[in-house]
Amino acid sequence: MSRWLAASAGALLLAGCKETGTDPFLLQGAEAAPAVRAAWTEYQHPERVTITGYDDDAMEPFISPDGATLFFNNNNQPPEQTELHYATRVTDTMFAYQGTLFGANAPAALDGVASVDERGRFYFTSTRSWDPLNGKTQTIFSGLLNGGAVREVQELPGDTAPQERGWINMDAVIEPGGNLLLIGRAMFTRPNSLPAKTQMRIAQRTATGAFLLQPQLDPMVAALEDFHAHGAITYAPAVSYDGLELYITVLYPKVPWRGFRIFRLSRNNVDEPFQFPEPIDAAHQGSKPPYVEAPTITKDGRRLYYHQRDGEQFVLYTVSRTMR
Repeated sequence: MSRWLAASAGALLLAGCKETGTDPFLLQGAEAAPAVRAAWTEYQHPERVTITGYDDDAMEPFISPDGATLFFNNNNQPPEQTELHYATRVTDTMFAYQGTLFGANAPAALDGVASVDERGRFYFTSTRSWDPLNGKTQTIFSGLLNGGAVREVQELPGDTAPQERGWINMDAVIEPGGNLLLIGRAMFTRPNSLPAKTQMRIAQRTATGAFLLQPQLDPMVAALEDFHAHGAITYAPAVSYDGLELYITVLYPKVPWRGFRIFRLSRNNVDEPFQFPEPIDAAHQGSKPPYVEAPTITKDGRRLYYHQRDGEQFVLYTVSRTMR
């Protein structure tokens, strides 16, 4: 679960797990679905990912563009002990733990949700300077990735910090080229609760390195509003390297049997909006109801990583697919 969501969400799932009803977001109109959907087999073969030398919770994975490094963070409870970590690839399902990510973690702050573009600029969220009562609402930071360290860490410049009361930048992911940032926002109305609302915003990098919100791009992710209209919250986005697929975590707070699930939206080209949401069923087989979140996709598009709650621990899993 994203570090901004309350730990009490686990109790939400235990409150009512009878699997009844119909999901309104199963793929409709498959004959009109983008060609990228037909190009791949369905995801299958869920496998647990081993991080040798590490036995704590692992959440919010991000696989580097070259596939050699897996970034993740530990649990968000207590938040002041949440840190970014990294491990190096041994196989698709095994990584060797290397330690915390030097330079990215601040004392007594919650640091997590890593992503990195193909130019080596690193992005993450942090509460290190978050002080909304004094007008400090930026929680997105960036720096330069250099091996096991992040240098020149700074608050993300631009206008992406929320100005509306109660809203926070909960998650963010950079697209591979480094020019567009997808920001998952959430509005909280009560402490220690789930978000009352969520939204996805898109910011574009300028020549100076600042990121500016692009309202004209909001229609690209307008399909998420269908989830919101049915009482769902959406967060933890991931974008495929060809820009044709958007992965998102979906939770229906008032319908516990649906659990935490991962959906995919797709399109034919990067100028079209994402449409045709469909669940990644293979990722939902490990628990009833499902408790999976925070997808990240490899550059070749063949493998999806995510975290899953197994008993009392969050661990990483992966599912794979092949070209038809």
